[in-house]
Amino acid sequence: MEAELKFHLSDKNTGQELFDMVCRTIGLREHWYFDIEFQDRDHYRFWLKRNKKVIDQLSAGKSSQPVQLTHIHCSFLVKFYPEDVSEELIQDITQHLFFLQVKQDIVSEHIYCAPEASVLLASYAVQAKFGDYDDKTFIPGSLQIESLLPQTVIDQYQMTSEMWEERIKIWYADHKGLSREDAEKEFLKIAQDLEMFGYCYFHIKNARNSDVSLGVNSLGLHIFKPENKLVPVVSFAWSEISHIAHTDKKFKVKTLERNHSDDLTFFSRDLQVNNSMFELCQGNHLLYKQRRIPDTLEVQQMKAQAKEQRINRQQEKARLHKEQELRSILEHEKEVMVTRINQLELELELTRENLRRSEETVELLGQKSDLIEQENQLLREKSAEAEAEMGRVKNTAIKTEEEKLVVEQRAKDAELLASRILEDSEQRAQEMERLIQELEKAKEAELIAKKKLTSMANLYPQLSGATDAEIDYLTTDMTQLKLAVEQENLTFMERSESIQAQLKNLKSDMDMLKVEDKLTHLDRLHDENVQRGDTKYQTLQKTASGSTKSRVAFFEEL
Repeated sequence: MEAELKFHLSDKNTGQELFDMVCRTIGLREHWYFDIEFQDRDHYRFWLKRNKKVIDQLSAGKSSQPVQLTHIHCSFLVKFYPEDVSEELIQDITQHLFFLQVKQDIVSEHIYCAPEASVLLASYAVQAKFGDYDDKTFIPGSLQIESLLPQTVIDQYQMTSEMWEERIKIWYADHKGLSREDAEKEFLKIAQDLEMFGYCYFHIKNARNSDVSLGVNSLGLHIFKPENKLVPVVSFAWSEISHIAHTDKKFKVKTLERNHSDDLTFFSRDLQVNNSMFELCQGNHLLYKQRRIPDTLEVQQMKAQAKEQRINRQQEKARLHKEQELRSILEHEKEVMVTRINQLELELELTRENLRRSEETVELLGQKSDLIEQENQLLREKSAEAEAEMGRVKNTAIKTEEEKLVVEQRAKDAELLASRILEDSEQRAQEMERLIQELEKAKEAELIAKKKLTSMANLYPQLSGATDAEIDYLTTDMTQLKLAVEQENLTFMERSESIQAQLKNLKSDMDMLKVEDKLTHLDRLHDENVQRGDTKYQTLQKTASGSTKSRVAFFEEL
């Protein structure tokens, strides 16, 4: 139940007045699909009669228990289903109500759904409720698996809630960009292909008193064996039925055949549900005929309004999508530029540090150069003294051979010392030249880094404080919106074509964890249909083939 509405009724309010109150409150105009269901004193559930007072109907029944009429609970439900939900449902509220009921019917197992299809439908339900999947904000364990999947499906596999959530999440992430309305439509488009979708079943008997099930839907009347509600054994389309009548438990379906012996006759097993069964047959037959005549002015207006709203919504979606793309591009460029600026600032800081070290080195070298110059001066002085001594010695007579050798050795030592001083002076001069070059390079690198930083600041002044208004200012006008809508529809078609392949992959992945003992009777029947390659509509086509007379005879022989 999505919401609970409360109304104050008087003793004179009819079912039609209550129905109108509900429709006005929720803004529903496609009211012909819905009705109000209630439970009488005997706990039978019925559709509220529009032309009778509500109080009288709720007080009906054979039970002797007193009725408390101060608080009455009724359900506003889908009574009739369309042949194609994507083409016939006009209003968003109509589609939403269908979505809620079909989702609940699947989870409560009133509609059989295969495990892999259940996971796919659950992902669309999550998309409709929470919007686009975001890995940053998604909280593990936030999906309530029991409210998304049938309990029999959960019991059939050796899987934890986390494992179910992971499989749903994979599909959920794939639905990014779908609005709530689009997700609900995709959900219904898949659900309408389920074998039990749109059926209302009743227990009946044929003329031979054999128990069978009657399935009433938008396409016609379908006869099922009691143990198999998935595959009918014979069908009668509304196009070959003229009208339906009933007296007590006997129902007579008049066909278009001239021979009255070709009419279909069956008997209900419970008088209490005769009126409900007759209303469903009559209502579905009427809607079937109305679909094949031109729309009324009201329906044409509703369709035109819905189309306009859909186009406006798609235009708004396209505009927002374009703005998000532009914002994403700008944010990415901003991140790149900020990263680059930070990198340049780091390079500049390193350059400044190298420059500081170079300046310190130059200062030390300058001091060292002064010392070297002083040492060179002393060495030059000593060298001059040595040369003077050598000249003096050469001019002095040498008395002995030993003194001559000593003098020669002193001269050699003085020459060697002078040579070493010269070499050392040249090396120190080269080292100073190298350090001066390094200093010049460091200054040039600092100047280049400063120029880069200045140019980046001039090209991207908005990076220091970009606002949403400035980003929005860059958004261009939306064009070719119809083309965008067509592209979106094409995307939906491509997604639909890939669903079957994805379902097969999911089924093969889950089969390894299946517990065969937990399979239900409907699971086995469904697997048999899949192995035969039969779809819902292929089966209906087969069961409706042949003449009306032959199918009536087949039914009577069941």
